Amino acid sequence: MHGSAHAKLDSEILPVNFMIINDKYKKDYDHRPVTDAKGRFKDEFYYTGERTDLNMDAEHKKKAGIRFLLFGAAMFCTALLPGFVEHAASRVLWVMVPWACCFLPSGYFLLGTFEFATNGTSLTHREYDHSIERMRNSVWGIIFLTVVNLVVAIIYSVMHFDMSELLYTASFLPLAVVAFVCTKQELLKGKK
Repeated sequence: MHGSAHAKLDSEILPVNFMIINDKYKKDYDHRPVTDAKGRFKDEFYYTGERTDLNMDAEHKKKAGIRFLLFGAAMFCTALLPGFVEHAASRVLWVMVPWACCFLPSGYFLLGTFEFATNGTSLTHREYDHSIERMRNSVWGIIFLTVVNLVVAIIYSVMHFDMSELLYTASFLPLAVVAFVCTKQELLKGKK
């Protein structure tokens, strides 16, 4: 009986310890023992890592957040655009899978935008990675997938001697333009 209770206690503790041991940002935090109201000791964690200052006031950050939200919505909508073009390639798996994959970085970009909007102007390492770095990587992922989609659509057109598929190929160009313009935004240009 005592062994099973001990095993249950260990199984409840292990996931928390496992999470702390494998946390990417664990070096950014330190802890100190404190006593609670009942006199028990517990660890209080606090942030000691570097902060990234965005060098902008709250109003400028709000405008940047709205601009990123518009870019995210435009990327998502332009990723939908090829689905509205009637083409024979829409029934071919190796043509449609790269197109469907475009929604993943578009969604991650929107997640990064919401993280950016909810954070302040001084970001912790975790906040920076989950907002600005996520948006930056998503934009480059969209650009890569757009190139893959263009290549796949051209290969399909050449293989089937069907130049009517060029409309499908051209429908990826607005997505490439929106993603490329987004890379020119000041916050997404370079590293911290």
